[in-house]
Amino acid sequence: MAHLRLLTDRCHAARNAVVRLCTGCRELSAAAQLATAAIIFTLAASVTVISVSYAGGRHLLSDSFGQIRTLERAYAGLLSESHRSILTFIEQIGELQARTEHQHEAIRELTEVQETLGRQLDSRDRQLAGVAEERNNAQVLIGELEQAMAGVEELMQDMLAEKSSLKERLEVAQDRLAEVSQQRDAERQVEVGLRWQLARLEDEIQQLRSRRETAQLWLKDWVLGSTEALEQLFVETGVDVEALVERAAAPSLGQGGPLELAGVDPIGGRLALTTPNDPMQNGIERLSALQTLARSLPLASPLDHFNLTSGYGKRRDPFTRGWAFHAGLDFSAAAGSKILATAPGLVVHAGPAGPYGKMVEIDHGMGVVTRYGHMRAINVALGDEVRFRQEIGVIGNTGRSSSLHLHYEIRVDDVAYDPARFLDAGRLLVGVFANAGQEPADDS
Repeated sequence: MAHLRLLTDRCHAARNAVVRLCTGCRELSAAAQLATAAIIFTLAASVTVISVSYAGGRHLLSDSFGQIRTLERAYAGLLSESHRSILTFIEQIGELQARTEHQHEAIRELTEVQETLGRQLDSRDRQLAGVAEERNNAQVLIGELEQAMAGVEELMQDMLAEKSSLKERLEVAQDRLAEVSQQRDAERQVEVGLRWQLARLEDEIQQLRSRRETAQLWLKDWVLGSTEALEQLFVETGVDVEALVERAAAPSLGQGGPLELAGVDPIGGRLALTTPNDPMQNGIERLSALQTLARSLPLASPLDHFNLTSGYGKRRDPFTRGWAFHAGLDFSAAAGSKILATAPGLVVHAGPAGPYGKMVEIDHGMGVVTRYGHMRAINVALGDEVRFRQEIGVIGNTGRSSSLHLHYEIRVDDVAYDPARFLDAGRLLVGVFANAGQEPADDS
């Protein structure tokens, strides 16, 4: 609208100019007026052409703007559709990839199944080969059995023939026996032979008695030497050895046998019998009691691998830092270390025990008890019979404990003793019989 208004204003200005020229032309000559009219006509035509050209260009420009807007809307639609198509293609590609992976997985599973079937077929082939080989062996054995049966039949025929021969020989032997019964001289020769054998047996009995006396002397020296060694070893533990020996020698530890009255021995009274107050017999009984005591005392360590972190007796308490009495030994070891019974016995406590935490107490008899404290786990129950070195639990940090360790006590008649002295005695026990007497020499 602004452009049309501008064009109208210009047309009015041109018309006014033409009017003024026309007014002026009235005063010009005819030739001048024609020239002026031509100029005016030319100017009017130019203005008309320019106006028409401007109007057409404006119309074309308006049409171009409309087409551009149409193209922009079409481009926006195409762009949106292309985005939707791209998203659709991406989803289809994802689905194809998932299907491809699933197919690959199925192919791998089929390959594994094929390999498994191949191995099974190979195994079946080997089994079939083994069965075929066993069948061949069975056929060979059948052939051997058939041959053996044939041999047995031949052997039975030979045995029948030998039976007939033996029957004939038996008849001959019976005839010879009748002849022997008639020969008295042969009986006298037999009597002489028996007397010679009796004299030889008397000599052997004399030699046996001499050897027994020598063996008794050797056994006495060995028993007395071993007894002294064991007594000295047990003295090192600090316990009352005599009291424990009396308990170990009690009849409840097992004695017996068939009742036979004391009298002449089976060899005819030629060998001396032991008397009730025989020192050697008493020594053997004491040695037996000491050996029983050695098997019952806790002389081994409760852990295979350990470090001693606290000893027996007076020490600084780890919590109060004041002086206190420590009734056992503290052993540190790796987590999970197994705790072992230091001697056979009966479990009399297995569970929580105040400051001991989880504790196991084992009664080894004769008043001897061991305690194992601060355990993480307990592997025995009340009333269980435990063997020597049997696992009873796992090292821990329960109860009144500052860190992972085992508290180990030995008590005799409820009195605490130093376990270190028992461990030292256990190490010495290996050499108790090292210097035992040698066997007696043969005097024959």
